[in-house]
Amino acid sequence: MAKIETLINEVADPDLRDRLAREVKELKDTKRFGLVFEEHIPETVSLHGLPIRLGAIVQNRTTPDNLTEYRITEIIDDDMVKMVARGTEEPEFYAEKKDLLVVKRFYEPIFPGFIHNKTINNGPIDKPTHIVINAENYHALEALNYIYKGKIDCVYIDPPYNTGDKSWKYNNKFVDSDDKYRHSKWLSHIEKRLLLCKPLLKPNGVIIITIDEHEVHHLGVLVRQIFPNADHQMVTIVMGPGTTSPQRMRRVEEYALYIYLGDQSSTVELPYNLLSDKKIEQKRETKLWTSLVGGSGQSQPSQRPNMVYPIIIENQHIIGAGQTLKARIKSGEISDNSDNLNSFTPPPHEEDASSFVWPTKKDGSIWTWAIGPETFSQYLTKGYIKLIKSKNEERKWQIQYLKKGTIQEIDNKDLQVIGYSPDGTVKLSYRHNYEPKGMMPSTVWNRSSHKAPEYGTKLLSQFLGERDRFDYPKSLYAVADALSTVTRNNPKALILDFYAGSGTTLHATALLNAIDKGHRQSIIITNNEVTSKAAKNLSAQEIYKGDKRYEKKGIFMSVTIPRLEAAITGVNKKGKINGKYHKEYIKDHKYSEGFPENVAFCTLDYLESDLIELGYSFNQISPLLWMRAGSKGSPIYWDDKSPYSITDHSYGVLFDARYINEFSKEVELSNISHVWIVNNSYSVFMEAK
Repeated sequence: MAKIETLINEVADPDLRDRLAREVKELKDTKRFGLVFEEHIPETVSLHGLPIRLGAIVQNRTTPDNLTEYRITEIIDDDMVKMVARGTEEPEFYAEKKDLLVVKRFYEPIFPGFIHNKTINNGPIDKPTHIVINAENYHALEALNYIYKGKIDCVYIDPPYNTGDKSWKYNNKFVDSDDKYRHSKWLSHIEKRLLLCKPLLKPNGVIIITIDEHEVHHLGVLVRQIFPNADHQMVTIVMGPGTTSPQRMRRVEEYALYIYLGDQSSTVELPYNLLSDKKIEQKRETKLWTSLVGGSGQSQPSQRPNMVYPIIIENQHIIGAGQTLKARIKSGEISDNSDNLNSFTPPPHEEDASSFVWPTKKDGSIWTWAIGPETFSQYLTKGYIKLIKSKNEERKWQIQYLKKGTIQEIDNKDLQVIGYSPDGTVKLSYRHNYEPKGMMPSTVWNRSSHKAPEYGTKLLSQFLGERDRFDYPKSLYAVADALSTVTRNNPKALILDFYAGSGTTLHATALLNAIDKGHRQSIIITNNEVTSKAAKNLSAQEIYKGDKRYEKKGIFMSVTIPRLEAAITGVNKKGKINGKYHKEYIKDHKYSEGFPENVAFCTLDYLESDLIELGYSFNQISPLLWMRAGSKGSPIYWDDKSPYSITDHSYGVLFDARYINEFSKEVELSNISHVWIVNNSYSVFMEAK
């Protein structure tokens, strides 16, 4: 960069020199981490629902490997058009409308709406409905910013791993290992979506991104550029052997990047150990007592002189605490020089190890106690301090105590005081139905329930009732654990996944709700992409994108919908599903029981601006209003008969301003949270408002 700045100084034109200098400065200010990639590689989306019109930009759907864009120059008749390659001077040529799809670049305006596909109502009407959206996630995120801005608690995404095996598309074309812009395309793709996702999160929201070694380092730098003030942490998740074909070494792990946005964002304890399958055991009474000598490296006498004092023993019983170093400094008995304090030795009359116990390390040097003399006295009175005969003849005695967490368990009645020993210390026992509180998640997860072959691929096949419909599904329990780390203490969390694939995130959310009777709601976005192999087979049959037979083979239609239907109802196309959920997560819960949840499936629709202006597109916008009002019950649709409508649990819509008085009276008597007024006259709208 310094060389470029030197060359800029040699530019003769002062205006050009200043412009170049400004551009370089902006580049330096925004590229602090050295991640360099082509950020503005254009993306397009195919809009097979829009009609072919004069001036439209199209692609030929019968040539999926040729992504040339064409501009319609003339409409010949209902079947034929004339067009020219976009941005060229090539001659015009004829084409059949049925072979063309309208395409839009991402910077071009679109008007999103939603087509309702189906709903599963298996839960109470007042429980928020999970939303499953079939869409290009970029445009879906744009729409969600109208509805959920600043409301999302947790974003969990499992984006394409960019392995070069044609597992994802960019600009409607599979990206393979021969694409020299492969990494730039991936980074540009991810960056656009993370920037749209960012305003959706609450100030203390958390983003979890799973990834493998192909892009983990690039992604780590990218998220630090986008979220510079967040806390970042990486988790290694062991997925099990044989999950991918070996390269030089067999890969058994992937990674989860955690991005904590706010100061209050925190990870919560889980009731099991993520580092292994070893269970969290109940504490024994002998393990409840801890040495009172402080173990912190910051606990030198010079740093905490108020925590250095003798404990006085008489007739093999503790009778109290002596004077602290801090008090001795104040009285002038010793100086406050650090070297002097750290090498402090007790005065001769306090050296008797049978009568005075000082906080000492194994080498005999003075250290600090874990609590101050006031707290020590309180604990001693309650029986929380214990005197033990030391095996070390020189030290004579050891002092043990109950830590704050153990005392909290006593206060919560998990630990019961069943009596007192002759020395006055408490005797403790856990209540018979006590369950360990859990432990903080580690940065390496190695649980058998996270194995992708067993609890991803095989489990998905059980719910679909057939095999080989989706490559590399995540373990249901790995996703559930990832969500638990940030939502276990928030049973009403709003969760977003915009790379939802087969729908594991919604399935995991339903499982978490079943575990603690929660009301977590998930919004998941997937596309209806067809695999490379299936697309090739369909093309050989002259079946292309936009054809119903083609769309039927897509992820949304063939995997996401049937998987989630089966998970919620407990029934797939073969009948009731055999099997049980993992007992460490929920005991004796059969697959066939399903979950008391509601799920709405919808497809992002691209509306025509002239129809919106004429007022003919309310029903496509209706699901947006329903989502914004809390996604309870059913959306309100306009039937051209009712002047207004009000739902029982959510919102109301006034279609005809002449009925404003009647509508207002019913709103006052209802328990709704949102009201919308639909009118194409601004003055009438303001008057009704």
